[in-house]
Amino acid sequence: MKNFISALIFLMFCITAVQGTSLTFQNYYDFAAQIQSTVGQPYVWVQNASGGNSYIGDAAFGNFMLSYPLSMKYAAITTPTAYADTGVSLYDDSLNLLHHFHFTTSDYQRVEIKMIGGAAYIFVNGVEQDHSGAIADPSYVLWAPRTGDDAIWGSSYPLSDSSPDKYIFGGPENGYFLLKDMLNPATSGFYRANLTDPLGAPTLISATGMTTTFGKGSGTAETLSLTDFGGAAYQSVSTGTAYAGNTTWDLTSFFAASPPYGLYAVSIPSGSYKFSERIPYISSGASIEFDALNYTTGDTATMDYEISDGYYDTGTYSYHVSIINSQGSEIYDQPATLTAVSPYTGSDSYVWADSDITGQHYGVIWAHRLSDGEEFAMNYDICNLTSTSNSTSTFTIHGYVKDAETTNIIDDANIVVTQGSTVDINMTDVTGYYSTISTLYSNATTTIYASSTGYDSYSHTFSPPDGITDIPLNITLLSSTPTYTGLALGGIVRKPPFNITVDDASVVIQNGSYGSYSVTTNSAGYYIKNTLPNNYLWDVWGNKSGYYNSSVYQILVVGT
Repeated sequence: MKNFISALIFLMFCITAVQGTSLTFQNYYDFAAQIQSTVGQPYVWVQNASGGNSYIGDAAFGNFMLSYPLSMKYAAITTPTAYADTGVSLYDDSLNLLHHFHFTTSDYQRVEIKMIGGAAYIFVNGVEQDHSGAIADPSYVLWAPRTGDDAIWGSSYPLSDSSPDKYIFGGPENGYFLLKDMLNPATSGFYRANLTDPLGAPTLISATGMTTTFGKGSGTAETLSLTDFGGAAYQSVSTGTAYAGNTTWDLTSFFAASPPYGLYAVSIPSGSYKFSERIPYISSGASIEFDALNYTTGDTATMDYEISDGYYDTGTYSYHVSIINSQGSEIYDQPATLTAVSPYTGSDSYVWADSDITGQHYGVIWAHRLSDGEEFAMNYDICNLTSTSNSTSTFTIHGYVKDAETTNIIDDANIVVTQGSTVDINMTDVTGYYSTISTLYSNATTTIYASSTGYDSYSHTFSPPDGITDIPLNITLLSSTPTYTGLALGGIVRKPPFNITVDDASVVIQNGSYGSYSVTTNSAGYYIKNTLPNNYLWDVWGNKSGYYNSSVYQILVVGT
């Protein structure tokens, strides 16, 4: 019986830098997918149950930063709560400390780090607090306030006061919406969706107010507006001289103005060009649901919908279904096909095209009043288009294919790269080298397959961001009949997002009662530990200078 554990991949954080990251923490994804905390001082995501501002924080003195290196010239955070002792640390890409600042926070302060003339400067509400000596641009900025309302990490500076990169707006998270019932306007208010029944009654959060937050890079008074998707303002307030703060919108006057149903946002229209997440304004009486949360180009999205009894009236209304993209453009609109008897249900499908943009999309079911043409957005659902091939940025992949055990090159290996309808077929030459020849686009789901006679095949899927034009990617293949002694445990250490192999990494194989071993990966990223005892559970993890430790994997080694 073969007892070889292959393709053990350690996920060491090393993601190619992008232009910047802006997180509001109004949705759990911002925290879970992009933030890491110092071990022993974890942060948690604190959801505001009343529909107000969510944030990240901790009862202890925690700290957080991006989970990947990003060469930065600008970073900022809004601190919603006062603390006397807080700080920010700057690190290089190997997590060597470059500089540390201490500062005191008050309620709703904007703290900024700016790289100016090769030094780091810290500003609180526009006032310089301190600066470092000469240092390199940091790759990690670690914030250590006890609460974080929002955060920005940017790769460019200086930025003008009107730059969109200095503004950030926090709105209600997904599942919260404004509602003015088309049959009973007296029930208008700010609601949370029913968590157990799509057709069930939503929970009223407030009949009179909705809270959002803002952060900006100057103390200049600016106009903060609640706008529709077209930018028309239906309510406005002044920020005053505040760098950050929260605003409670007067819903009584908002509903009295009878604004059109649809998607709204909070912004500073004069110069920011940056908006909060979209805030749906609906009229109730129906449900709609996508069949998946995430799609890619070529996928078919199916929307199932139902109109409640009492709201189905074909003598007064016609009904239609639309899909609206993150820029407010309607990419799909068709009459709803509904059953003639209760329950009034229907289903529509849409195939995602190359021309569609990535990001959040809204499926909306509408009632069109025949007498005057007024449109009522009865309900909505959200999905994400995660990748398309409509980017204008292109990239190539190239590298060598190696034997995991011997590190020798493998000629005549088959390399197939797919992206949508594009299929790029290569074969390594006598030196083991390959290079893609087809046009491959950024921000599109890309899969690379590698195979060769006598080896286990390999595949990996990723989506290169804009700005990445060249991906050197050496691929390691493991023999279908590997060499080992007794019971053995081995694999290949790789790092995301492209699964580049990691040489000279230490792999620790440990059992509390039996002992601990450490083996080192070869130039192909391969390791093996032979002659292990039978029927033992081992903790396995990888580490290397300049990387975070991998996750700890538990592997039971059992033989015959």
